Amino acid sequence: MNDDIQTELNSLERERDKKSPAMDSRPLTDDSTATASPRRRRTIDVKVQIDHNDVSRRSGAHHERVLTSITRYLLVDNFMVMDNQDGISRSVVDVPPAHYVVKVQLFSLLTKNSIERYESGNFEAGGYKWKLVLYPNGNKSKNVKDHISLYLALDEASSLHHGWEIYVNFRLFLHDQNNDNYLVVQDSVRKERRFHKMKVEWGFDQFIPLKDFNLASKGYLVDDACAFGAEVFVCRERSTGKGECLVMMKEAIAYKHLCEFDLSTLDSECLDSKPFNAGNYTWKIKLYPKGKSAELGSSLSLYLALADPSTLSPSSKIYAQIILRILDQKQAKHHFGKGNYWFSASSHENGASRFLLISIFTNQNSGYLVKDTCLVEAEITILGVVDALA
Repeated sequence: MNDDIQTELNSLERERDKKSPAMDSRPLTDDSTATASPRRRRTIDVKVQIDHNDVSRRSGAHHERVLTSITRYLLVDNFMVMDNQDGISRSVVDVPPAHYVVKVQLFSLLTKNSIERYESGNFEAGGYKWKLVLYPNGNKSKNVKDHISLYLALDEASSLHHGWEIYVNFRLFLHDQNNDNYLVVQDSVRKERRFHKMKVEWGFDQFIPLKDFNLASKGYLVDDACAFGAEVFVCRERSTGKGECLVMMKEAIAYKHLCEFDLSTLDSECLDSKPFNAGNYTWKIKLYPKGKSAELGSSLSLYLALADPSTLSPSSKIYAQIILRILDQKQAKHHFGKGNYWFSASSHENGASRFLLISIFTNQNSGYLVKDTCLVEAEITILGVVDALA
């Protein structure tokens, strides 16, 4: 190799060292007083391919040098570290994973039996329960091909309070049975991954190429058996506060309820029906025969209300379509009103103050009031519900 090519190679190596420093692959320690020993680092191999292309120019002939690939392997504190440009560090260690190991016998039968995803049993680390999630032929939901996908998942995440976050450093392992050591895959900058109720899984879509995994000389799959593992280090936890969840109903169901009101004696300005259930909530119809507020004395007022709004939390709301009908008991020419409303603990009654003119309601020919009795039907369709995030 001539001097100018060597100079170019050395310059490229120095530039790469600045951009991608090798990472210490030892597990994190909880001992804040521990002093890290100086990192011993030496290059043990450099492979270079040079393509020389002679180009003739007026000023004379010269060589155009193209550096096509450089693969560097660094020995760091007895760990073999392979530098990467994709933000992922792959290293080789002698110590098995501290927290969990999944051994698979007859690995090839996973595919033959259409097992695209395998979840391990749970294990505890850092005060939480975790599990490994393995895709033997890659995570198809992320369009992964020709690789094994491997992830760390937070188990029983539903038990977490909303807003609770867990920041984690983790390493995933693959046993090399030929050399009795372990391939370790982790984020190259040891980035903390944030686990919470809505993000319970982190890992590597392209954990290892299948061609490397299946290669006998690599030692990962021997006699159709292999072993994966994990180490999990919880760095910190925090709560982000309160929240709510709006759930819209894809196939809303309409509930109907018919009430009979006796108007022969009016002890109060408002008549309440007996409570009834519709869509997991308890309701009642409120009838104001002489009107309410500005419509007092001119129009009948009719409302649908939550029977016991105190049972709702302050953040809970119900979005419903309601249809209220006063039935015509003679000619079936019913009078109705329709609307969409939000119901909550603070706004638990919706309807119309000007529902029907009193003069029409009391007219003997109308059929709305027969023998001092009127029939009112409520039709309720729950369209959406808002609840506090647990």
